[in-house]
Amino acid sequence: MINESAEYFESIAKQLGLTIRIPRSSRRMKKISALTNGVVGMGCLTVGVLSRKMPMAIVGILGMAGAALLILDDAGQEEQDDEKYSHGLRKGGG
Repeated sequence: MINESAEYFESIAKQLGLTIRIPRSSRRMKKISALTNGVVGMGCLTVGVLSRKMPMAIVGILGMAGAALLILDDAGQEEQDDEKYSHGLRKGGG
């Protein structure tokens, strides 16, 4: 999902005559970001609920949602890699 968005914006920039390169995150960086977002989000949600501060609870929910999206994007990337690998074996006669 993230790579597709980056490719989309790069193609729009190219049509406008601009040259940009949006960096792609590695799987390791996505996992670290997901863990960090989840922990901080859970902390913000807990503090928001216990202190009855709704904005803090909302920030916590958004942090946990960001972590979930990163995990889903990484899982989708693994599935795509598995499909490429399995197709490669079939074409190679294995």
